[in-house]
Amino acid sequence: MLTEKETTVSHRSPANTSDRVDHRPKKIKRGKVAPQQRCLWRVRHRAFLPKLGIAPQQMGTLVTVAFTSLMKFLNFLKPKPAQPTILCYGQQSSRVSQEQIQSLMEWLFASLMAAEYFGKSHIIWYDDNNPDPAREQTVKKIVRSGEPVFLYRCGGKVQPPPKGYYWRMMQEHPSMRIYQLEIKDGE
Repeated sequence: MLTEKETTVSHRSPANTSDRVDHRPKKIKRGKVAPQQRCLWRVRHRAFLPKLGIAPQQMGTLVTVAFTSLMKFLNFLKPKPAQPTILCYGQQSSRVSQEQIQSLMEWLFASLMAAEYFGKSHIIWYDDNNPDPAREQTVKKIVRSGEPVFLYRCGGKVQPPPKGYYWRMMQEHPSMRIYQLEIKDGE
């Protein structure tokens, strides 16, 4: 006679799986599906695709498009910040007074809000007497993000822009030293 423990074990054993039905096609040698079952599997899965107007070859494309659309929708639902965020690079090493920095940052915030831009933007404080190659690499990384990039010219020259871009002087600012990075036409 079996004890309760042995009964439980034998009840859970893999040999007692006759009540389970496996709907997947059975595999034969080298991982191929048996011909008679291959047809049933194809017929069953092809039945719903024409009703949706989708060819089986288009399923991968459909999944990709659906995923990107879902991600765009989820990004749309993210709460937007109430004001723009401006990240600064090289401000401490610049020769600009705190009053000028304060005035410029207020003007830049107001300009971004007037343009109804509430995302992240970047400003580079560039001194041509003390160039930093790391800032050029930083600009290249920022460009890939698609966020606005501004440059404040502390010396006589601007930082060389990344390939395919140029620095447009923002004539709206009275100092005539602030630039915005823009894509060259035709590129």
